[in-house]
Amino acid sequence: MISLRPCLLFILLCIATVKHAHSNNDRKTYIVYMGDHPKDTDLTSIPSLHTTMAQKVLGSDFKTEAVLHSYKNFNAFVMKLTEEEAKRMAEMENVVSVFPNGKNRLHTTRSWNFLGLPHNTNRETIENDIIVGVIDSGIWPESESFSGKGFGPPPTRWKGSCHNFTCNK
Repeated sequence: MISLRPCLLFILLCIATVKHAHSNNDRKTYIVYMGDHPKDTDLTSIPSLHTTMAQKVLGSDFKTEAVLHSYKNFNAFVMKLTEEEAKRMAEMENVVSVFPNGKNRLHTTRSWNFLGLPHNTNRETIENDIIVGVIDSGIWPESESFSGKGFGPPPTRWKGSCHNFTCNK
């Protein structure tokens, strides 16, 4: 006759394994944006700040590889979170926003396909190995599209800042 104790231990182990696998599958990649870099902060210490924030949200589930990437040019990092953890992260004091990190596809790398031209078209050799570049001359802050007309005041939850230039709220 089989002892009941090993069977119960096996069932508990199965439940724990399924629960752990389920909680990891619920995690999605999020970008945590924190606005401006803290003043007088060495930018090399920013990743450790991001790791500390991840520890606070994940608690005992924290692993050192939880922060997938820390951005250098703006104060943000990428990590896998559940929906609940993302909400908790968004409520933290220095966090401006938390949003899902999605993959974007290029619109085209092959102009002929993008334009819907037939594949069996005879193409001249002069049409090969040409790179077409577009120079974007930038934006003009004084443009009407930046006037802010029709918009109310910023939301009370907004944590952004305006720099010394024309700002559209």
